[in-house]
Amino acid sequence: KPNTAAESSLVSALLGWEKTQTLNIGFDLGMLDNRFNLNFDYFQRKSIDMVGPGQELPTILGIAVPNVNNLNMTSKGWELQVSWRDQIRDFRYGVTLALSDNQVVIDKYPNPSKDLGQTYYDGAHLGDLWGYQTIGIAKTQAEMDAHLAKVDQSSMGSNWGAGDIMYADLDGDGVITKDDIYYAGDRDPHLTFTIKAGLEWKGIDVSAFFQGVGNQVVLRQGQIPYLWRTNYVMQNKTYMGKTWTPENTGAEYTIASRDQNFNAWNYQYKDVSLQKNRYIRLKSLVVGYTLPKQWTAKAGLNKVRLYFSGDDLWEWTKVKDGYDPEFGEETNNSFPFSRLLSFGVDVTF
Repeated sequence: KPNTAAESSLVSALLGWEKTQTLNIGFDLGMLDNRFNLNFDYFQRKSIDMVGPGQELPTILGIAVPNVNNLNMTSKGWELQVSWRDQIRDFRYGVTLALSDNQVVIDKYPNPSKDLGQTYYDGAHLGDLWGYQTIGIAKTQAEMDAHLAKVDQSSMGSNWGAGDIMYADLDGDGVITKDDIYYAGDRDPHLTFTIKAGLEWKGIDVSAFFQGVGNQVVLRQGQIPYLWRTNYVMQNKTYMGKTWTPENTGAEYTIASRDQNFNAWNYQYKDVSLQKNRYIRLKSLVVGYTLPKQWTAKAGLNKVRLYFSGDDLWEWTKVKDGYDPEFGEETNNSFPFSRLLSFGVDVTF
């Protein structure tokens, strides 16, 4: 039996250790007998000479390009927390707001042409989204023909007609190519926040916890980002009754088809598949009532508290296609969303 050998990968002889520079600035403020508190933190971490993908070499090399120390990256962000707590006689209450943001920026990488086929380029943010911009759905065949007379979008599909997407020719050359791709946003969540509030009065206690995201863009992918992306699976009911038909030419979504390739031409990597994933959700609400001690003492009990608890009871979101905004997902790999209601009694002897 012959013996064989193969080179799995190359290792650069110039590999070295990466260097880091960190900066942290904090500010704490307490006022009015610490009823008001403010905390602010700013952080920054610069990574220099990180190991990144090597610069492309001619295919005659015959093997993958080795990784080298060619990447500088900065991670930076801030956190702010503001709280107020007070008591007026037997009424106590408090509110805490936390807000934060961060980003990761590529400072240096050998990709001067900013080729999007490579992983990084100078000034890129980890999480950048790129796609094709559209100008709407053709209401009639005549409208599509007039568009195709000015813009050749044959590279994106064929047999364009009424109910299909019309592409935007951003560089003005009359042909849809990769040069018409535009920056669509950042898939990472920004301006994430939480709100905690609570009060106590004459045995009644209420606490609530909200969370949300102020800015995030997601590009739907996976198995059900649009109608019949994959046949023979359950479809997203959000699109039902909202697709183009001869009787509904002003529809929000394109003509429905069981042709997977055809649907991809209308949706995949297009601005119509982007969602603004802003939301606020009531994650937890607890309402309780503690019986007066003179009542419970007669029964030999130290404390009796009745309560109601609810999880994920309400949300407001900019998401239009039925996905759960809390996951911020680009695919369909998540468990079905559910709400939880519970009632109980706490007894302390």
